[in-house]
Amino acid sequence: MIGGGDSLVGGQEGTFANGALTTTSAPYFMVDSGATTNAYNFSGGKFTGSVWAKSNRVTRTTRFFNIQGSAPGAAYAEPTNAVQLIPVSAAVRARYSAGSTYNNATNAGTLVANTWSYLTMVVSRGTADTAKLYSNGALVQTVTSSTVLLPDTVRNYVFLGRGFGSATDSVFSGVMDEMTLANASRTPDWIMLSYKNQKIGVAPVFDLSYSVPTATYTVGSAITANNPTLTGSATRYVVSPALPTGLTISSSTGVISGTPTGSAASAANYTITALSDSAWSTTATVSITILPAVPTVAYAPTSVSYRAGDVISKLAPLIATNGEAPVISVSPSLPFGLSLNSTTGVVTGVAASPQGAAAYVFTATNSAGSSMDTVTITVTAGEDYSTWAHFSDMTLNTTASSANIISSGLGNIPVLVRLTSAHLTVFSQALSTGADIRFANASGSHLAYQLERWSFAPGDTSAAIWVLADTVAANGTTNLRMYWGNGSATDDSRATTVFDTANGFSSVWHFNEASASSYAVEATANGDTATQFNSPATVSAVIGGGRNFNGTGTASSNNYFKVPQTAATAYLSPTSQITVSTWLNAGSNSANDRRVFQKTSTDANNRMIFNNGTATWNLSSTTLTATLPTPNTGTWRLLHAVYNGANMSIYVDGKRISNVARTGSISTGNDTNGFWIGSKPTTVTATDYFQGNMDEFRYARVGRDSNWVRLEYKNQKPGVTPVFNLSYPVSSPAYTNAVPIPVNTPTVVGSATRFAIDSSLPVGLSFNTTTGAITGTPTAVFSGRNYTVTAYGDSAWSTATMLNISVSANAGPPTNLTYSPSTMLLGV
Repeated sequence: MIGGGDSLVGGQEGTFANGALTTTSAPYFMVDSGATTNAYNFSGGKFTGSVWAKSNRVTRTTRFFNIQGSAPGAAYAEPTNAVQLIPVSAAVRARYSAGSTYNNATNAGTLVANTWSYLTMVVSRGTADTAKLYSNGALVQTVTSSTVLLPDTVRNYVFLGRGFGSATDSVFSGVMDEMTLANASRTPDWIMLSYKNQKIGVAPVFDLSYSVPTATYTVGSAITANNPTLTGSATRYVVSPALPTGLTISSSTGVISGTPTGSAASAANYTITALSDSAWSTTATVSITILPAVPTVAYAPTSVSYRAGDVISKLAPLIATNGEAPVISVSPSLPFGLSLNSTTGVVTGVAASPQGAAAYVFTATNSAGSSMDTVTITVTAGEDYSTWAHFSDMTLNTTASSANIISSGLGNIPVLVRLTSAHLTVFSQALSTGADIRFANASGSHLAYQLERWSFAPGDTSAAIWVLADTVAANGTTNLRMYWGNGSATDDSRATTVFDTANGFSSVWHFNEASASSYAVEATANGDTATQFNSPATVSAVIGGGRNFNGTGTASSNNYFKVPQTAATAYLSPTSQITVSTWLNAGSNSANDRRVFQKTSTDANNRMIFNNGTATWNLSSTTLTATLPTPNTGTWRLLHAVYNGANMSIYVDGKRISNVARTGSISTGNDTNGFWIGSKPTTVTATDYFQGNMDEFRYARVGRDSNWVRLEYKNQKPGVTPVFNLSYPVSSPAYTNAVPIPVNTPTVVGSATRFAIDSSLPVGLSFNTTTGAITGTPTAVFSGRNYTVTAYGDSAWSTATMLNISVSANAGPPTNLTYSPSTMLLGV
């Protein structure tokens, strides 16, 4: 190693700076080890030489070190059996020779002028000799030779900072430090550790401690910064395991700060490590306990009125758990028939009897304390459906046999009851306005509904009714009962209950307005009427009616709708989940970004565009594209864009066809441009406008699951109508063997698309799956059994009836006919 005890030769002066050799002209070191020593014979072909160097002549062939067996001469001549480390043309060359044959390991770009580098040369012998060159601890070049082997020979001259002879170019110019030469082949780990430990700025660190080694914090409350103290200078800090949610550690200062936002947690130890660059470290342990804060509970609205006998729209609170899930209780007891979920705070059920307004105090309690909110509940007298003259049961079928299977049950979902001229009996017996239509579930509890459309006019007998089904069974059947025929009934259509904001709905536009100049009325309690521009025409659509978007004229004449952004419409800017859906019939397949909808002027916030048969959804700077099934124009398709906090998905006709994993919050923007349907707010061209028809546009602040999406499609798609009152003219036919039967054809209210029977008929009889008719000639005696026949209204509805069929033996033709007396005399 270079130090104060070494001497310079060559008639020049050199200076030492911090123990390093600085050469400005041609000073160098020479070590004469004596002719008899074997200090540099590198027995077995093993050698390691390393040096810290800062060269100011990186383009000249100088020497860091040169080890040879002869004294330097006056003239330049390459020595034999030498070991050299050479800077050359901004590269470094590790060279050794056997006789006068050289093996070079050269790596370009390793040297930077006036910059410290840690350079290492290693020679090792296996089946061949290998020369390796390392720069700053990393291997940069390897050369192996089976012919050029480092000989075991005496090398009693070591030159540090020059080669040999008198050539000026062979003299190093710059600063060198910590030169080490060894009769050993150092390992890569040795070399890397030497670099990491010696590099500039690396110094030991120790005695790490924190101002609060045992800390107790509370969810929701910002902590006082917990500062470290340390001997030495740390370049970074790390912690293991991760700190509680909401707390962070500064990687540069080690300060712990933040606000706990997760769950309460008992005391846990966290190990903080302070590192001094790449070699030294020290640790400290901090114990952290997270206590819960007092939970909060808030109901909206705080005053509600229910009717006895009605299934209520759920009353749901906003709960801040503050680190520990609370238990929700209520005092006094809720009206009989209503129940409280003590975990979610949701109130559901059917109020049994009327009562005056009463205050109910809801309390959220955890180990930190409790908070309260008060809701006033009134129960008014309900209707007695026994006074209605007519009713029919209808079955919502979610089994595989109906092609409408859902894997988990649903609650509080609006289902469509679509009536047509096939339900003429209902129209002829109900009030002309449909004001006496009512619904109940299988237990008789009344269900809220919205009468979107009712028409009993020549050429137009149709109705579209949304019923809030309190439950829909998974892979099963759910029975609803429809009542009609009460001349004194008044309209009970309740859109805001069916499309309750507590159920996640933000806006629902049915697009069933009477004229093109009408604004689009919104069904929820939010009441966001969408302003129409340029009179989108009313059209026959999937449900009660739709609106047309021409998309063909100039920017000033195209059709679209707009909902202004105000402080009161913050629900149009959800931050965690979202579902946007609409029935869409595209009229253009052009390669233009035609807007289905857009929120604010920023494209990346929340928009869907239709372009050449694809739907592209941009949400909070994430993009998802789906290719629509063909035909993708001129056909009604139901689109759902869903983000549930884990995935962004696009569904078409109830099937997920595109998906991307995504987590975290979303930002859909809040600028004053608001929400647009069929266009975008700014810099609009004619091809930005949607071209085609839309129906039933919905916007929700929750991510609907795949079962909800599937049921909506199966229930709403064109042609799906309820069927009920299935019956056969002969419900218990007794047939005779070998005698053709009269055709037994059923009747049903509604349009059945197919029929099914649960078992094979007696031999010789057949069942028509299109008409449900039973025909044929029995060919064997059959003692009889019950058969269940089911009529399906496409993919959502069904109705069933039972038949009992038997086949008796055929006695055959009469025989042995005789008269007595056999002879008679008749006269006139």
